[in-house]
Amino acid sequence: MPIEHDPPSSPLPPLKKQTPPIVSPEALAAVAQVTLAAGDIPPRVLRHFYERILGVKFLEADIDGLRFEYHRRQIALLRQAQPGHAVFLVKDFPTLLLRLRDHAIACELIHGDAGMTRLAFLRDPAGNIIQLVETRAL
Repeated sequence: MPIEHDPPSSPLPPLKKQTPPIVSPEALAAVAQVTLAAGDIPPRVLRHFYERILGVKFLEADIDGLRFEYHRRQIALLRQAQPGHAVFLVKDFPTLLLRLRDHAIACELIHGDAGMTRLAFLRDPAGNIIQLVETRAL
């Protein structure tokens, strides 16, 4: 015997129109270069931190500072720049945390979005804030 369903007494409400974001994701991805402070930190120390610990590709060094590349974006560490903040999207968060621990680099860990996003905040040798982010798929 088939089960009969009564039709709903009122139609479903209309879907809400989605408001576009204030800053589109494409605009955020359009940043070509991040400038951070190098201060008086020896270039070899900064190069070791960014290249060996964070895994960022070294491009060049000159009298003004160092330049690196990460996912087609340049990171410039300049002598005269003010301390700044850079965000790196990472894939293997546990391995990176082990690498930080092995180099005695302290960081603050945050787990957000019910464990879907993991963040680590730390400072580079020149005092810039470095944020490492891993977002996992649902």
